[in-house]
Amino acid sequence: MTLVAPNPRPLAEIRELFESIPGVEQASLEDDRFWLLCRPDAEVRQVRDEVDRILSAEGRPLDAARVEVLVRADGRDRQRVCFVDVKRSELPDMHVRVHVTLEWHGEQFTADATGEKGSVIELRTAAVAALNAIERVSDRRVEVRLGGVKQVRAFDAELMVVSLYRPGPDFQKYLGVALVGSEPLRAAALAVLHALNRVLGNYLVTR
Repeated sequence: MTLVAPNPRPLAEIRELFESIPGVEQASLEDDRFWLLCRPDAEVRQVRDEVDRILSAEGRPLDAARVEVLVRADGRDRQRVCFVDVKRSELPDMHVRVHVTLEWHGEQFTADATGEKGSVIELRTAAVAALNAIERVSDRRVEVRLGGVKQVRAFDAELMVVSLYRPGPDFQKYLGVALVGSEPLRAAALAVLHALNRVLGNYLVTR
């Protein structure tokens, strides 16, 4: 008998949790079956263990056998920087510090940002911390600035939308979206990754 949580997350949010597993590049959902695409160096057993942990914690009526773990063949295909964690700590004078940790090729990179206390302002702080962490991953200054962060409701889901832009003569705009779930700061960091992961992945595998 499978126990079901009183308010289980939608499958789309479970997919987002799967994509946060170290080594997983992409998770897709087709006919209630998940397909996890992993990097060539991913530890499949560890990925499976984390899948079991997530499903157990969520109490989903979804057999782990319906989660297919695929390992991408080695090569110079575009890869993705993975989100690991976000942490918030309170500081004196009504300020907070947000730490964001990312993972690339088995190595973790953490950076932080400080801002005033308050739900809306803290979303911007989390997004800036994600940009700072991306700079750590790429080992260079990211010439991208934060335009705005906004939580919106669309298609019966709460979404976090982040707007980024590259100033100067070659002006370019980037938009990222992530499901909010119960962790808005996490969603803000994920939306930044969603906006930049394609160009960032191309840069990292060719540098």
